[in-house]
Amino acid sequence: MKKLTKSLILLIAAITIFSIAYAKENVIVDGHKWVNVMNPEGVKNGNGDFPFNDTCSIKAGGELELINSEEKNYLVKYTTKNDEEAFGALCPSGTIFYIGDNDYVNMIGKYEADQKREAARKKSIAEIIKRYESQKK
Repeated sequence: MKKLTKSLILLIAAITIFSIAYAKENVIVDGHKWVNVMNPEGVKNGNGDFPFNDTCSIKAGGELELINSEEKNYLVKYTTKNDEEAFGALCPSGTIFYIGDNDYVNMIGKYEADQKREAARKKSIAEIIKRYESQKK
């Protein structure tokens, strides 16, 4: 039984990694992360420069496009949410960096799930406020 379970886990992991490596859809960033710029010429945002291997941050809602996968790292290209201009320490659209497979796998679907939870919470709060206001009348 243990051998079957182990084999099944390995098969699921292989399928997941295979589907990630050949995914057509971009991955939505699920939260703030610091990354190292891999653009050979660096990148520039609205008020600063980030040379090769400098750090900048990506934020939730941005998209990652897979460029290449190497062992347990993925080379990706970042686009800001709604392709908005970045300032301060934020990475601009077009920033290329590596992300580990654990972070990459965890991002898949997490952003959408977070957005659904937030929408449900917002709806619940709106209903509570509506009931509260109707009781005051």
